[in-house]
Amino acid sequence: MEASGEQEEDDADGFVAPVKREKRKKDQPIAPGGVPGALQTQLANSWYTEGGLPGVPEPSAPTIRSRIKIDDTFRMRQAHNTKLIEVLAKFMSWAYAAGGDKAVEIHRSHGKMLPRERINMIIDAGTEFMEINALAAWERYNNEVPGGGIVAGIGVIHGRECMLIANDATVKGNAIS
Repeated sequence: MEASGEQEEDDADGFVAPVKREKRKKDQPIAPGGVPGALQTQLANSWYTEGGLPGVPEPSAPTIRSRIKIDDTFRMRQAHNTKLIEVLAKFMSWAYAAGGDKAVEIHRSHGKMLPRERINMIIDAGTEFMEINALAAWERYNNEVPGGGIVAGIGVIHGRECMLIANDATVKGNAIS
């Protein structure tokens, strides 16, 4: 028997004692309907896909159905947001260009990797780097300092979310012209 998170109050002195329950065996079903433990684990570790998993009567998560009304207002907002995405893509290409082609060429001639390349080598495979400062210094300093001269963001390393900051030598250190 092991203690669960449930508690039972003793009327005599107000003492709260943990409720004892039997420990579940690995092969024992843990969900109503007799879903075996291994299948329950498989359900817990995967998103529901259409058709589900064999032997499972229902999805592991509720199906969310769209209730979007596609009318003129929707189309107008969609067009507006599409234009904003195009503008953002332009700004991001400015940030990813770093200090320019010449500075990147000089940097690579020294056998060095760019900061985003270094970060992608460090983070766990299959995870994304969430950059937080790509547009820092946009429309400042004559647009000569993309990202403020650094690349910063959050990435997963060995399963842990970490804050990463890398100096961009193509922007700093007189690498820009």
